[in-house]
Amino acid sequence: MPKPPEWKFWLLLVAAGALGLLVGNYGPQLLAGLLAQALGREGPQDLGEAVLAAQGVRHALRHTLTGLVFGASQWLLLRKVVRRAGWWVVAFGVGWGLAGLIPHKDSFPTQGAMIGAVSGGLAGVAQWFMLRKQVARAGWWVLASFIGTAGGWAAGFVVAGLGESRLFYLAGNLVVGGVTAGLTGLVLLWLLRSRNSSR
Repeated sequence: MPKPPEWKFWLLLVAAGALGLLVGNYGPQLLAGLLAQALGREGPQDLGEAVLAAQGVRHALRHTLTGLVFGASQWLLLRKVVRRAGWWVVAFGVGWGLAGLIPHKDSFPTQGAMIGAVSGGLAGVAQWFMLRKQVARAGWWVLASFIGTAGGWAAGFVVAGLGESRLFYLAGNLVVGGVTAGLTGLVLLWLLRSRNSSR
């Protein structure tokens, strides 16, 4: 039986979530920006989105990549305490990818919350199928994923909207990942500890 996770596990989960979201979201945009310059484009506000649109690729692709990297950052920790944790990554990729179909042209927190709620809800349902045979009261995870991801995205949009500097955008990414992982991680920690205490 795996050792019950401690608060260190939660802190690592938060750090992994923050860095995973930053790399997953900003990495492809940076690469797309380099491609935009190579193609002679004049630096639009969102170089990543411009290049993806020029190539005929849906905006959801970026969200899918972000979800996969975010999920993979958590998988590094979860694989020791959750069986078949690889599906955790797939759930994030699918859930966040579908949420990427929602148009978002601004940075209003309400829109961030909506995107987060859809992505978190879809991913949470998919992850519930994996957790329900491993922990009691796994249904709470769906609600936690829904609320936690909505809160994370809303908070990130608030920070990103504080200024026009790219630093605010980077900070917003860290907040999205950190808050999402922090809020959902509290429930996950409770579920995993309950599993060990009941055996």
